[in-house]
Amino acid sequence: MIPFRTSHPRRRRRGFGFDRLEPRALLTGGAGDTFSVVPGTIPQAGGTATVAFTLDPAHFTLPHQSLALGVDITPKPGSSLKPLISSIDDPHGNLIPQAFSSIYNPHLSHLAVASGAATRAVLVPVSFFPSAPGKPAAYTVNVAAEGNSSGGFLLSFYLPGDANGDGVVNQADLRLTRSALGTHVGQPGYNPSADVNRDGRIGKIDIAYVEQNMGVRINP
Repeated sequence: MIPFRTSHPRRRRRGFGFDRLEPRALLTGGAGDTFSVVPGTIPQAGGTATVAFTLDPAHFTLPHQSLALGVDITPKPGSSLKPLISSIDDPHGNLIPQAFSSIYNPHLSHLAVASGAATRAVLVPVSFFPSAPGKPAAYTVNVAAEGNSSGGFLLSFYLPGDANGDGVVNQADLRLTRSALGTHVGQPGYNPSADVNRDGRIGKIDIAYVEQNMGVRINP
């Protein structure tokens, strides 16, 4: 399954240089709602990195011409990096203001979030070009190393609402998410793929994203 293409980090005009990305690992059956994982590195303490990905119409079916995409970031095993997705840029290079992370405490600092005190995942609206729906659209994820840290990271792309991990959001996913409503990590019935915003609990916002992405399909 190759739902979209990713490219190596590029050097920003200001800031630090970045290592090249290793070949991306694509996850298929058994990976829940995650369909692609891209490893990367920020070698300079407190540095930044960018990862470009292309939304390809050949691999996505979007009934409403757009979808809410989930992007999650974690340190590589053994890495001391405290990674944070600082922003996501649209195909024109503009910051997407609707990209957000959901945290228990909105007053947590960026360092606290990057250290794992809250979800590192970001939900962002993406779409094809309205005037050319058959043309791939290139987006950019901007990653920052908080707390003067450095090291490797894993950037995971997932389909919010795909609670059963079959690559499509449908009524079966809505039923699964509703059945897990009110559960937390560690409780019976908690389904991590139904936890759309990765905040460790299944709530009404998760159901809302299932409904928003209803009919979205990843095509192999």
